[in-house]
Amino acid sequence: MKIYYYYTLMSPWAYLGSERFYLLKNKYDFNIIHCPLDHTTLFSLSGGLPLSKRAEQRKVYRLMELKRWKEILNLPIKIEPKNFPPSDIITPSCMILTLNEEDDQNKLTHKLLEAIWVEDKDIGNLKILEKICIDCNLDFQNLIKQQKNMLEKFKNMAPLAAKNNIFGSPSYVLDDEIFWGQDRLDLLERALKNK
Repeated sequence: MKIYYYYTLMSPWAYLGSERFYLLKNKYDFNIIHCPLDHTTLFSLSGGLPLSKRAEQRKVYRLMELKRWKEILNLPIKIEPKNFPPSDIITPSCMILTLNEEDDQNKLTHKLLEAIWVEDKDIGNLKILEKICIDCNLDFQNLIKQQKNMLEKFKNMAPLAAKNNIFGSPSYVLDDEIFWGQDRLDLLERALKNK
């Protein structure tokens, strides 16, 4: 059983759902197909707007929701990190795609999300990326070298996502059924129980 996991590292919602999604993986024994993508391309294909271009009411409501979910989930999160957006989202996303082992992808993705949303670090900074790789027991030099080979795949991820009716991050796809948002993980679990 596979679940396609569409997300951007810039999404606080992907961070808030990350650990719970991995717990579901352990409970129901499915494979995660990582699909990190460029949210600006996805938004342009699906009618969404990047945060900087959203109406003020939507920005205010987003902050309210983040505070609510922080309390509900009892997770640390910087609601408005200083290093947001990161100086580079492409390199770390391509590093995830470079990895062959799903467990390594899961670990690196979660650490990158934590770096932005808990530690307020710029994951576009190579020194920070190197430290994250060391913490994950991954070969940073090899990943940096190999990530360039994944650039085309990364660029094609958002158009592929849009073609598959994905419009936001995180989105989890089980047998063509889409579950958008970390607040839909309960519905995803309900679907998994019926498999």
